[in-house]
Amino acid sequence: MDPAMDCVHLLISGKDTQWRLLVEQRSTGYVWGSGDCEVVGRESRGMAMEQEDQGVMQRSRLQGLKQMSVDKIANIRQRLAEGRRMLRTRSESDELGNSLMTKPECLTNQVGNTRIAVQKDTGRDRQFLSGIFCESSMLTLHNTELEVIPQSVYKLPPNVDRVIVNGKLIFLSTSQTTNANPQVSVCSSVLAETKVNDQNFKKDSVLQSFDLQSNEEILLFSCVHYFQSEETESSDPPSQKTEASKGPFRRLVCVTKDQNGDIQKTVVEPTTSIPSEVAEIKTKDMTEVNSSQTTEFERKTKSQVDLIKHKYSDSYGAYIVVTNLNIYLLKMTLNPVDMFLGYAMQGQMKESETISKSFGLEKNYLLELAGDMRLFESDFSSAVTLYRQAGAKHLKTALKLASNGNVPELLSFLQAIFNTQNLEVSQTEKIHLSNLAMMCYFQQNLVKTFLSRDHFEEKILSFMRQNKWYDQTLAVNQAVETGQWKILNALTQHSGLDFEVGESLVAYMDKMTSQSASKLDEIVRNMASEEKQNMFSTFLLPNLIVSLATNPGAGKSLTKILCHLLPSMNSGQLNSVLHMSCPARRDLQPILCTPPTGLIEMKQFAKSILELFTLTCLVLLKRKAEAGSETGFNKSIVELLMKSSREFETKHDAVVAENILSCGFNHTLFRSSGDGEVTTWGAASEGRLGQGRGNNMTSPPGHLQLFNNVSVRVIQVACGKLHSLALTDAGLYSWGSNQFGQLGVGKFPRQTNRPCLVPCLDNVVQVACGQFHSLSVDSAGVVSSWGWGVHGQSGHGGVEDVHTPRVVDGLKRYKVVQVGAGYAHSLALTHRGEVFVWGSGLFGQMGNGENKKCSWPVKVELPGPAKMISTGYFHNIALMQSEAVMVWGSNPQILRLEAQQRKKEKILQKQLQEKKKLEQLENEKNSWKNEFENETMKEITNEDSVLSIDPEKAVDSLVIPPPEEETNTEMHLSPTLLDISQIDGQINSVSCGSQHTAILTTNGSLYTFGRNLEGQLGLGSRTSIDVPTEVTALRQECVCQVATGADFTTAITDSGTVFGWGSNAAGQLGKAPVEADGGTDSSKVLVMKTTKRIIRLQHGLKNSCDIPKPVQGLSKAGIYSEECPDSVRNERASEFYSTYRKHKLFPPLEPVFHTKLLQTFLHLTVEIFGDNIDMQKLLRKCLVHENPQAAAKISLVERKVMQAYDLTLQAIIKHNKNVPENIFQSFQYYATFKFTSKEEKSQLFERLVACWQDQRYSFVKLENLILNLAEENILHILIFTLFCPITELEDGPDGPGKRNSLTDPRLVDLFSPEFCLKIGDKFIQSVKSTEVEKSSEDQLESVKNIENGVNFEIQLRNIVTEMMEKELT
Repeated sequence: MDPAMDCVHLLISGKDTQWRLLVEQRSTGYVWGSGDCEVVGRESRGMAMEQEDQGVMQRSRLQGLKQMSVDKIANIRQRLAEGRRMLRTRSESDELGNSLMTKPECLTNQVGNTRIAVQKDTGRDRQFLSGIFCESSMLTLHNTELEVIPQSVYKLPPNVDRVIVNGKLIFLSTSQTTNANPQVSVCSSVLAETKVNDQNFKKDSVLQSFDLQSNEEILLFSCVHYFQSEETESSDPPSQKTEASKGPFRRLVCVTKDQNGDIQKTVVEPTTSIPSEVAEIKTKDMTEVNSSQTTEFERKTKSQVDLIKHKYSDSYGAYIVVTNLNIYLLKMTLNPVDMFLGYAMQGQMKESETISKSFGLEKNYLLELAGDMRLFESDFSSAVTLYRQAGAKHLKTALKLASNGNVPELLSFLQAIFNTQNLEVSQTEKIHLSNLAMMCYFQQNLVKTFLSRDHFEEKILSFMRQNKWYDQTLAVNQAVETGQWKILNALTQHSGLDFEVGESLVAYMDKMTSQSASKLDEIVRNMASEEKQNMFSTFLLPNLIVSLATNPGAGKSLTKILCHLLPSMNSGQLNSVLHMSCPARRDLQPILCTPPTGLIEMKQFAKSILELFTLTCLVLLKRKAEAGSETGFNKSIVELLMKSSREFETKHDAVVAENILSCGFNHTLFRSSGDGEVTTWGAASEGRLGQGRGNNMTSPPGHLQLFNNVSVRVIQVACGKLHSLALTDAGLYSWGSNQFGQLGVGKFPRQTNRPCLVPCLDNVVQVACGQFHSLSVDSAGVVSSWGWGVHGQSGHGGVEDVHTPRVVDGLKRYKVVQVGAGYAHSLALTHRGEVFVWGSGLFGQMGNGENKKCSWPVKVELPGPAKMISTGYFHNIALMQSEAVMVWGSNPQILRLEAQQRKKEKILQKQLQEKKKLEQLENEKNSWKNEFENETMKEITNEDSVLSIDPEKAVDSLVIPPPEEETNTEMHLSPTLLDISQIDGQINSVSCGSQHTAILTTNGSLYTFGRNLEGQLGLGSRTSIDVPTEVTALRQECVCQVATGADFTTAITDSGTVFGWGSNAAGQLGKAPVEADGGTDSSKVLVMKTTKRIIRLQHGLKNSCDIPKPVQGLSKAGIYSEECPDSVRNERASEFYSTYRKHKLFPPLEPVFHTKLLQTFLHLTVEIFGDNIDMQKLLRKCLVHENPQAAAKISLVERKVMQAYDLTLQAIIKHNKNVPENIFQSFQYYATFKFTSKEEKSQLFERLVACWQDQRYSFVKLENLILNLAEENILHILIFTLFCPITELEDGPDGPGKRNSLTDPRLVDLFSPEFCLKIGDKFIQSVKSTEVEKSSEDQLESVKNIENGVNFEIQLRNIVTEMMEKELT
């Protein structure tokens, strides 16, 4: 029946001939051999067609759709044939009306010796025709129309007489020959398929063969679907069969009857069998595993195996072979899945490949299952091999190992992956694999023995230092939660993860203690000594507190934890706490000096830092006292120690110019003018963006939270290749890679992803970044450098890397006003217009006509003084005061291309010269020939005349045009004048990229020139330009600032919009690059022959832009922006740095706090930051820690003079050294304190006398101290206290000197009369010599009244009071 279910044919086969007979045709109503044998005409059969048409068409369409899903090409052919047949049907309908019955159609004439047979694909439920050409053993498959061109061609074994095609298998029988018995064979249609003209037989296509008896003749070979085996197929793997060795098909079973009628069965042995290795595979019986031991992984694997085996179990039915002697039944005995898994698990991949092709198995899926089974057997190497052959991704393999709990093997697998060069792994997969490896390392370190743990920790650290894909926050959390403090400390030191460590420690402690002090004590108490010390070392990381400025809430919690841990720390650890919380640290000033408008959490954080420092000072001082150190009274710190900030003002003042936009190699920094936020975007590796650690290689615009949190002002930004700088009013901050010391913070950390303060720099007015080095100049014009120095670009006379800022001695004699940093050289401009260069000179950067490097500054000879310089990579530009522009140096790629171009031009010039030479020679010959033909007859008839031509002479006489003058190839070695004729207006600034330059004029116009492969010129094309050309796309805008990167450019307009153009390969234009992952198949790949390094070429056109476009993701950008940087704002350095100067009030920090330094820092902290300290709480702490002198300073700062003096007396008496002198000197200071009132002064003297009495000191000594040391103001206090006592009847404060009646003993009675007379005499002389604000008569009358004893005490008190008040004013 055809696919349309319209025609039914009968195939009649004879010995040598075959016929086809049309039995039924539904479309015409024809039925062969019907009762009336009459064909219904078109008119009479209309009713029948109308009734059957709908059902027939529906079945036809369904069958057509079914065929389309199976084999599109075959279906198209069948539909075309059906169309042709229907056309023939219409033309033959008249003939059918005349003849009542069709005759069989002979097929022999059409197919020749090919034997046609009807086949049915049981799996797809379709019928087709097969043809066997016995002479060549070729099998062809055709549709039911028997088209000439076959659908498929197969090469079969010789002597094939019968064939059954069923899907992927071909069952065939061969006839008996003289050399072989008849056989029944099973072949793979996939392996046996060939081309029409290919006659080679593939022996591998025969899967199995069975030999019959020599005299046995096959009568029938057919597929039977109604036979059902009584045996139940097992779904277990081949190794679980009870028989030792089995083939893929059951052996032929011969069923006969003996003479008695009893049935006998004989098994026919196959000629080929399955290798014994497959049958001997021993796997664990999953069904025998106890339920408690059966893991989810094992159950899932078994379920998947059973499911896919069931899928293929019913694909092939039974086959019956009838011979003249027996009847045989052929049926599958092994599931193809079992066969494949057996071969695959044994490592016989060729055989498993054959099975998968023969049965159409899902090869990769089964290989993965085989790997799962091997993994279940703990054969990890075989499992990984099978996963790799299955094409499974590395992450999937790793997760399978992890889910089965094989951590050591998983770690070995991951190590092998990371050690493989040129591994094609996506970025996301790298991140997951790295995180998985990191967690495996931590898990394995926990189970290692004590002796091997140190060695394994080194492996962990090596992995974390080399791998850049793992999540550092996750690593820190894992280390904290598992208590691996050594790893955490080393990792923090190397990678600058102080912020992540601080946050993780706080979160971990809060979770463990629920913020309960008792639980924290219990945790610390239960720790082993070594573990406790290691934990303390993590809590005492030097930059832990300052790093939490981004999260002040966590910082406050950390300081509280440290305060609670102080009693458990030793002196060295307490010293570390002092260093990490010391108010003299410059990087802590933005936190401690938070303005009133700052964050409340930041103010609380600052208060907790001060509390931690002061409490640590008290604890350590008490420890020192208990250890016998001199920690008692220190008379040098009784007074207020704080000095005026004016003492630290610099003598030199300069202007700090604003620079809010900078471009590095492939990243950008921008500081907005409105809210002052610093935004970064572009390449994100090595932490150069300062946004915290991320795993992505690129990042869209994001903010740096630190500067906003601490309320510092950023005035300049600068970018290197892997690092960045920001100049603020709190100092210079740096972040990114520190491989060569370019951050200026020392050798460690090797990188940091958050801003950190650069020490040893003050009053910086300008900074610049090279590729791997940095420069700064301060208000005095002193240049400092640090970072990469192999080419001498640091300017210190050597080639060593410099890890902290160091002054360039070669420029000390000059006042530098501007610096610039190139790829490997440096530039400086003095206030006189002189330009100095140092570093690499290979490409003419030195400007002295040579290409040698120099490690000290060398002056560049320019035609006049310069007023501005610029450099970025390999070339320099100087803007002269005459408005001329000088250029020197060049990019090496440009030089290489220019050299190649000159070489091509020379070759072309040489070819042109040779061509001209040949043309001239040819012209000369033609002229000679013409002259010879025009000779006179006389010369022709002269036999003696012979025309002789000397070729060499002729050639020498040719006039060869001289070659063109060669271009000067060393122009870049010396400064040359740049053509700026096309620039309209005065030049405002210049910015240099790698191969291009941007020039900005004062009227806001932008001009660019140079290489333009990435569209970095912004001219709308990729053509390079040698002359500055205006960027017309920004003509309607007013550009305020421009910055150039390696191959991209950014600019800010007066509307606040940031434009970018050029390369976007790393997202430096603010949007994600195309194919940023680098793992797509569409990108081009180059492999270096020597290093085998793989270089993937990005799509330049997709990752670049040749016209300026706004950078997306920036806040307040566009014409509605509130940011309008109309002009560059400059600020005096003295004003700019006036906010954060309190650190200068402290003495220099020392590695160890000795007693005197500790006391000084404690008292200065109370004096300077008293407003941010809870004084009453600190006062109680001082008394608890037996430090009355610190308590006295707290009282003095709060202007409680009497309380301060009382506490000072306690300190003096406790110290018990030079007590009388110290008591009196302290009285002198407090009595002369500017905030002490006259009443308090009197009370101070009374307290002095009372203490003198209590200590039983001689009053004669006190009298001598007063007479010898007392100043005039002390004399007034004594007169007021001794001779003007306050009685009960008079108003005045209570005190020891106040009498209840005139008969009470007076304070003056304690002193000798001689002392009183001397004091009185001095006072009289003082009154007479002092100009009191009274008339001379009143003054004289007062003195007379005193001498006459008229109301003596009252008059005296008035005079003394007046003089004391004058002292206060």
